[in-house]
Amino acid sequence: MKRLIFLTALILVVISVNSTYAVLHYWTGQASDDWSDLNNWTRQTTTTPLPPAASATLPSSLDEACIDFSQVVATYDSPYNLVIDSSDYIEIERLTVRKFGSVSMTGGDLYMMGASGRWRVGWRGGDDSYMNVTGGTITTKYTLQMSDNQGTAGASKSRLDFANATASIGREIIMGDTTNPTSTIVFNFYSGSLTTGTDATLISSSNIKNGTLNMFDGSLILEGTLTVGAANTEGRINLSGGTISGATNLVLNGSASGAANIDITGGKLIFNGDLRTAIDGYVTSGRILGYGVQGGFEVGTPDPPGNLRWYYDGEFTSLWAVPEPATLTLFGLGALMMIRKKR
Repeated sequence: MKRLIFLTALILVVISVNSTYAVLHYWTGQASDDWSDLNNWTRQTTTTPLPPAASATLPSSLDEACIDFSQVVATYDSPYNLVIDSSDYIEIERLTVRKFGSVSMTGGDLYMMGASGRWRVGWRGGDDSYMNVTGGTITTKYTLQMSDNQGTAGASKSRLDFANATASIGREIIMGDTTNPTSTIVFNFYSGSLTTGTDATLISSSNIKNGTLNMFDGSLILEGTLTVGAANTEGRINLSGGTISGATNLVLNGSASGAANIDITGGKLIFNGDLRTAIDGYVTSGRILGYGVQGGFEVGTPDPPGNLRWYYDGEFTSLWAVPEPATLTLFGLGALMMIRKKR
């Protein structure tokens, strides 16, 4: 009898938890830019229109916080953009920024560690989505996803700027995974540190073109395979500073036009293991460029023309670029011109 009571109670707890799973909380931004102000939220349990703010509660660890201005402006006046700052400690299931939604994070802690914890910038429906991170700590149980239309109409224009912050992604980064080939997905990595988990990192997937990672400084630490472009798609990494490290494999796919590539003008790619054969093939085919120029050589071998260099030390394969003499001459001339102007 005691066992029956215990099992019944357990089932009721499970039902209770599942019934509150991932309730949508829409940001209305009617009072301020403050996350913790109830007057800025409304709890969504049905489709549009949004219910009144009186039904609001703050998103909890089982809920999804949705920054979707197309929903908000249909019901409310022009909203404040959401700002997450050093005073905020946030635990939610998912954060979704979509349809003209805009979020600025200057500090604080944002945890998305629920059963399907995800950080989404762009999701189901196209239009512009933007998140600017300039400080703080972000942790997700699963993925960072930038744009996922899942068959809906409209091109996505998602952008994430990341600087002076720390992020830990439990699984992978996915840029794309949409059915609209005119979407534009951009991740600008200016500084800070971001670490991913055990799955592949995809720069453009499904049918998306124009998935781009621009890295200027900082540290991006990956696990598993770094994939740029899926079948019949185009993706790009522009590495001008910082370090991308940790991946155990490199796959550059793409359309027949060969637009899935990596262009290195600074910084370094460091892979776990011996990837010299793969790198040599991609350099030869023009999928990896140095300063926009095809060609390069493995350190210690004869020196064909090109700006790329790679080296295997028995544990890691490093890849970087060195400007050609002609490029260095242009840099020198530019510096002289600047000096003359100052005089």
